[in-house]
Amino acid sequence: MKKALFFLCALSASLSWANIPVLKVQTQTQDYYFQIEDIDSINFSPTADLFMVHYDEDKQRQIASADIVQMTYESLPDAQAISIVWNNDGTVSVTNPMSEIGVDIQVSGTDVLVHSAYPDEVSYTLSGTCADGSLKIYSDYKYELVLNGLNLTNTEGPAINSQSKKKGTIKLQKSTVNTLTDGSTYADSGDEDQKGCLFSEGQLVFKGKGTLNINAHYKHGIASDDYIEIENGTINVTTTAHAAKAFKANDYISVLNEGNSPVISITQSGSKVIADGDVSYCAGMKADSTITIECGTITINSSAEGGKGLNADMGVIIKEGANINISLTGSGGTYSQKAVDATATGGGTTPTSSTNTVYFYAVPTSAGGQGTSQWTNVQLYKADGTLVGTLSTKQVSDYKAYYYTFPQGTTGNFYFTGTFTTRTYSGTTSYSCKTSTFAAPTSADLYYRPGSYSSSGSTRTYTLVTWDPNSYQPGGGGTGSSSDTDTQTFTCTCIKSDGYISLLGSTITLSATGTKGTVGIKCDGDLVIGQTGEAGPVLNITTTGTYVTTSSSSSGGGGFPGGGGGPGGGPGETSYAGDPKGIKAEGNINMYSGTVTISTTGTAGEGMESKSTMTLAGGRIYAYSKCDDAINCAGQINFSGAWVYAVSDGNDAIDSNYNRSGAITISGGVVVALSSKGSPEEGLDCDNNSYIKISGGYVFTGGAAQGGGGGSSSVGSATQGYCFTGSYAINKGTYYTVYNASNVALFTIKAMTTLTSSKNTLSLISAPALTKSSSNYIKSGSAAPTGSETWDGYIYVGGTSSASTAVKTFTAK
Repeated sequence: MKKALFFLCALSASLSWANIPVLKVQTQTQDYYFQIEDIDSINFSPTADLFMVHYDEDKQRQIASADIVQMTYESLPDAQAISIVWNNDGTVSVTNPMSEIGVDIQVSGTDVLVHSAYPDEVSYTLSGTCADGSLKIYSDYKYELVLNGLNLTNTEGPAINSQSKKKGTIKLQKSTVNTLTDGSTYADSGDEDQKGCLFSEGQLVFKGKGTLNINAHYKHGIASDDYIEIENGTINVTTTAHAAKAFKANDYISVLNEGNSPVISITQSGSKVIADGDVSYCAGMKADSTITIECGTITINSSAEGGKGLNADMGVIIKEGANINISLTGSGGTYSQKAVDATATGGGTTPTSSTNTVYFYAVPTSAGGQGTSQWTNVQLYKADGTLVGTLSTKQVSDYKAYYYTFPQGTTGNFYFTGTFTTRTYSGTTSYSCKTSTFAAPTSADLYYRPGSYSSSGSTRTYTLVTWDPNSYQPGGGGTGSSSDTDTQTFTCTCIKSDGYISLLGSTITLSATGTKGTVGIKCDGDLVIGQTGEAGPVLNITTTGTYVTTSSSSSGGGGFPGGGGGPGGGPGETSYAGDPKGIKAEGNINMYSGTVTISTTGTAGEGMESKSTMTLAGGRIYAYSKCDDAINCAGQINFSGAWVYAVSDGNDAIDSNYNRSGAITISGGVVVALSSKGSPEEGLDCDNNSYIKISGGYVFTGGAAQGGGGGSSSVGSATQGYCFTGSYAINKGTYYTVYNASNVALFTIKAMTTLTSSKNTLSLISAPALTKSSSNYIKSGSAAPTGSETWDGYIYVGGTSSASTAVKTFTAK
């Protein structure tokens, strides 16, 4: 006790003035070093049998008081290199010059256990070959593992397992090849994590000019409970486990531009995993925060079911200097979970709700089966046309409905708008919809569904029918049971973010070619492509396959929609999701530079879709869809500088569902939109030509029925010449040049699809130098113009054209 008190008093007195960096605690078996600046407090246990050092905010070292020989302040001794070699004869050779200054290394067979209390970075050089061994490390401070020709396999766990929460640097010695392999099963590790072939509780940083091969069979390839940074080296990761990630970080993953160019190759197979109500999938890189790529060559090949290439919870950022190639051959699909299993008596229970909420069940009775066709992008408007907002969904009774809660005291009339899409295996047809008006609720909730409708072109106006969720409850009107199965869809997605995606540079090639549910890019936030004044990315996307069909089944005592077996029962619900889209963003899509090429040939696949707005201010876009819209947007599409060529052989080339003035606004660039489907599909679809505004740029569209929607032969406003021309044929591979009245070639397109005259009945032409109130011309030829500004053979502005065959004469307004 006296010894303990003496130590404590001496330390307390000296800590206040000591300027020596290290506290050395010497015991009978080992020396411990603590940097003074890291020490938070020192004290003894109540019985004085333990000496306790609290350091580095959350660390604590307990040393038996009886083992302490002395404690002194001194300078930190120099760290010395430690070598661990797995020999061919099944032994391990360890050279540890730091055994007396805080680094303890124990060997059991071919398993190596490191404990380091040294208060600074320690370097361990690892080499040799072992068919069944491992390295496990505990370190109070950061450390470095130099892989110098290491081939290490652990048949029952990670090859390298770091339980240190400090940064671990993995240095790949120049010109060496290193291989880590784990087992197909892991031995129990108690409370400790062991999440992959190379696992760390702390940060992982990779550098060096060697090669690292990871063969992961049970869990992930490289996993960190913190962040992962890759500065250099060649890293090849193969995973075969279900829901495995080649790189998995609980924080961020960064491929850094440190003057080097790492090479990363990932190969994956496997299936999804459903556990505790959650579903997870294989991924090349999965970060719970962000993924940032600044340089390097990254290749991901995956045949995994529902596989992802880059997958981040917060955001994906790709800067200039990388070459990324992601190829997914797996498919999307469905998984089912039992959603309801209960017995109901009588009329059921009315949902609890606010007193001023309106609910809208957006499955029309005219759909021919609940769910086969439905409204999406439901918005609420005041009767005077003022947008209130896009509605969210929530569970009402046993299914989802759109809803809006009005502020207290709200009065006046409102209506709903949306897009009604009906799908068959041969394609899709979409209509812009609105409803009759209703008065804002003042004392109780309102429940509506769409009833009968009248049509005008591609626009439908529905009556509103009172919806009673009480009578539609499963079990309503009698005694019975309902057992519903909730079917969810999933997709294979090359780049996926639950937040934003910023593609600022690099060459990015994405291919998702499974049989169904394949997506190039999907983000729940905004997508940004390129930067003003910069070259921007070269983005190529290919998707194939069909959409995923989901259904919900029910049995029991009646109800709507789809009780299926009791009085009033229906057939259940069928819906479609997992469309094979090139790009899908729930937020805005803003493009400022770069080149984007999209080809989607799967049923119901769209080239590029935004659920909010699009601003295409720069760069080049070629979007092709075989079966659906090439470009689709729930809100406004603003063309202000990009050169855009959109082609659809199955639906509209460009479609805005904004449904009011300014839906399509063109102020610069070039807009080419060709639809070969025939009536009622269009080159530009925004529900009414009067919703189009033109103040600059070049426009060439082709489609059936109308160039920009029905209802008006004039655009809403135009500050340059334009015309809606009559029928004429467009032949794939032929060049079409627009001339003004002075026979000046204004711009030329190369037709990327064929439109017969019956399928091109009203196209929109506009250019800054069109001659108003005079004859302008479209002529065709077999050769490209010369001396013009061009983009990859698609579009030519100015120059000299040899087109001489008269196609169409028109008078510009």
